[in-house]
Amino acid sequence: MKFFRDQARQLGLVLGVILIAVVLYYAGWLRPVEHWASTVAQPWLGLAYATIDSYSPLYSTTDSTLLAENRTLKDQLTSVVQQNQDLQVQLQQYDDYQAELKFAQQREYTILPAKVTTRLGSSTVGQWLYINRGSTDGIAVGYPVIYGPGMLLGVVDTVHESYSQVELLTNDGTTIQGQTQTTAATTGILQGQFGTSLMMNYIVKDQPIAVGDVIVTNDQDRLIPAGFIIGTVGQVTDEPSELFKSALVNPMVRYGNNAIVSVVLPTGL
Repeated sequence: MKFFRDQARQLGLVLGVILIAVVLYYAGWLRPVEHWASTVAQPWLGLAYATIDSYSPLYSTTDSTLLAENRTLKDQLTSVVQQNQDLQVQLQQYDDYQAELKFAQQREYTILPAKVTTRLGSSTVGQWLYINRGSTDGIAVGYPVIYGPGMLLGVVDTVHESYSQVELLTNDGTTIQGQTQTTAATTGILQGQFGTSLMMNYIVKDQPIAVGDVIVTNDQDRLIPAGFIIGTVGQVTDEPSELFKSALVNPMVRYGNNAIVSVVLPTGL
């Protein structure tokens, strides 16, 4: 019992001292002591802060250093963004070639992949493509060049040893036979128009053709098999004074987007 009484007495003493200190502080009697303690401790606190800062990585950092680091981070970010874009392009090219390969396997065609090295014209008004395949790869004039799932881009026009020139379907000098992809196929002869579209001429009056019809090859050209997609009908012209109808055909493929194409070899025709 004596032990507990001693502990209670000590606790009461401590609480009493604390209570007196609080009263004296709020009464303002301890302010001179507080000021004196702050004055004495200030130099020691400044020395402590300086010591800590000297070991901090920010102690020696200047504005020029921060700007240089910021510039480096921006360059790294730009590099990562460019790498991501390049990867997206490569993935798209892979998907395009997979579509070409799947189409060829379904039709039992033999194809040779080729890279487009040069374009003459623009993405909307294309005329010629140059590919990195030539006579050493077995390429010859007249071979069809496709893109994606059987979309006909053009025909090999000139062959060199290591590269070839491809004439696009929309070129003014291009002529190819085609038909509608319908049960009762309507046939005609397609000619390139100013590098942007094709005109399907010599359509018999009583044969049906409508806007939106898909036009495909019809196996009437020597090296071009049937079923390659040419484009879709955008407009039909039927003049009473003319012997035939005609139709404007818009190519389905955008000529500026094809980096990997395939040449259809005659062994598969």
